[in-house]
Amino acid sequence: MRRRTFLALGVGAGGSLAGCLSESGPESETAPSPEQATASATGGTPTATASADEPATPRENPETIFVSPDGSDRNVGTRDEPVGRLQTAIDAALPGQTVYALPGEYGSGTSVRTARAGTASAPITITGPPEAVYRSRQPFEINHDHVHLTGLTFDGLYDPSRPEDPDAYAESQLQVNETFYERIKSGERPDRPVEDDEYLTGAVVKPHAVGNCRADLIKVHWSENVEVGEFRVHGPAGVKYLLGDADSHNGEIVYVGNPPGKGYPEDETNNVHIHHIDASAGHGHAEMVDLKPGTHHCTVEYCTSAGGGLTADETTPVVISHNGHHNVVRWNEIYGCAMAVEFDAGYPEQSYENDLYGNYFHDFTDVALGFEDREKVSLDDQRHVCGNRVEPDRGQPLTAECRGDLPEGSGVGHTGGDSPWA
Repeated sequence: MRRRTFLALGVGAGGSLAGCLSESGPESETAPSPEQATASATGGTPTATASADEPATPRENPETIFVSPDGSDRNVGTRDEPVGRLQTAIDAALPGQTVYALPGEYGSGTSVRTARAGTASAPITITGPPEAVYRSRQPFEINHDHVHLTGLTFDGLYDPSRPEDPDAYAESQLQVNETFYERIKSGERPDRPVEDDEYLTGAVVKPHAVGNCRADLIKVHWSENVEVGEFRVHGPAGVKYLLGDADSHNGEIVYVGNPPGKGYPEDETNNVHIHHIDASAGHGHAEMVDLKPGTHHCTVEYCTSAGGGLTADETTPVVISHNGHHNVVRWNEIYGCAMAVEFDAGYPEQSYENDLYGNYFHDFTDVALGFEDREKVSLDDQRHVCGNRVEPDRGQPLTAECRGDLPEGSGVGHTGGDSPWA
C-alpha cells in the first residue's frame, strides 16, 4: 500500500561540529604554508600566505587553522586573522592539526572535500561550535582516512527564503568515501572487487546537528572503523518526496553500504558505530539507519526516532533496515511509525547472524519487526532477537528472554548510555 505522510517540517536552527581539538585546544594557531595552501582539489583556492621568502609569523602553538566567513584567504589563519573558506583551511591542514570554524555560515555552490589523510595517532580534525553552520547546495565529503568531523551544524536548506520548495534543498549533506563511489559509478575505476586497502578507515562524523535535504543526510560507502554520532536531527530528510511529487524512498538519516542490485563491486562496509542520534523532534525521514546487504559488524545503539519510515513509493515504510551480517541493533527507541525494523529478503545469502535486543518499540501502526519473506530470511537465520520492549505486544518473539552472555545497556534511546543529553 502506498504511504505518503506529511509532517510539520520545521526548519532547524543553527548548530555546529564540536569536537576533538588538539591537546593545545582551539587557541593554538597555524599559518598555512605556501606549499600547503595551494589551489584546492575543487579548484581555485587562493594561497593563504604571502611569500615563501618571508619569515613565518610566530605562533604559540602551530596546530590550529582558524576560518571565518568574515576572514580572507590571504590571512595567516590565526584567530585574529582567520582564512575565509573551509576549503582553504582543509587544504592546508596536516596530520595532527585542527581546522577550527568560527561562528557563521559556510558553503558555496561546490562540495567541500578533504585534501589528505590523517593518521590513527594524528588525525586531521575539523571542528567548531554549534553556531558554525555549513549551508550549501553541495555536500561535505570525507574522502581520506582518519579525518574527524565534529561539532558543526549542517543545514541543507541553502535558500531559506523557499522552505516549501524541494529545489531549495541540497541532495545530501555528509558523505564518506564519496569520490571513490563516484569513480565506481562513472566507470573510471576498473570493474573488479574492492581491495581491503581501498576502504576508507578511521573517519569520525559527529556533527552537532544535521537536517534539511532532498534525499539522505549521511552516506558511508566502502569504509571501515567509522564512528557516526552523536547529533540531533533538526530538519527533514527526503524533501523531494515529502514536499514534492517524486516517487521515492531515499530519505535516510544514515545510509551505510550499497545495495548489490546497482551492479557495483560489493560494498562490505564494516565496523561502523552509529550511536546517539536524536531524531525525537519528528522531522520526516525514511530509515533512521539503512544497513545494506554486504555490511557487517556494524552497531546501531542509543538512538531515537519519532515519525520515521516515510516513503512515497512501494518500499516498506521501516525505520531500521537490518541487513548484512553480524550487525547489532540495540538500546534504541523507535515510535510514531508503521514498522520499526525489517529484515529484507532481497539477498538472503548476506543476511544472517544479526542481533536485535534491548530496544523499545511503541506506537507503531503495522508491526514492530517485519520480514519481507520468511521463507528466505527468518529469525532462525539471526543470532539474538530477544529482550525488546514492545507496546502493544502482539505476540511477536521480540520480547523473549535473552539467553547467552549479552551486555546490558543503560537506558534506551539518545539519552541512554554515555549520552551528551543525559
